[in-house]
Amino acid sequence: MNAIEMLRIIFKEKAPALVKKRQLEEEYGIRLTEDETKELSKMCNLSEGVYNSGFDDGVNVGTRNKAKEDLQNLIESTGWSLEKAMQALRIPLEERDHYEKALKKQH
Repeated sequence: MNAIEMLRIIFKEKAPALVKKRQLEEEYGIRLTEDETKELSKMCNLSEGVYNSGFDDGVNVGTRNKAKEDLQNLIESTGWSLEKAMQALRIPLEERDHYEKALKKQH
């Protein structure tokens, strides 16, 4: 019985818990009780949640980096103030402090 391979089955992406349960039964002869099946489902949801959280964090960082770059380019090409550039790019009021601090760090 290869524990690494079983963990791979349990934590692989996007496969529903019932598919994983069937694989464990067919490949390793492991019969899960109802409680163990519920635990397997929780583990599947956990790994999916961790993936989604990491993906969302990456998208947010990418979006903020792009906005920061757009602000910098707009300021340099037009001579506008940071405030005017943020208005033009429709940066929400609650996020403007973040960009102000980030752009000050660059200079």
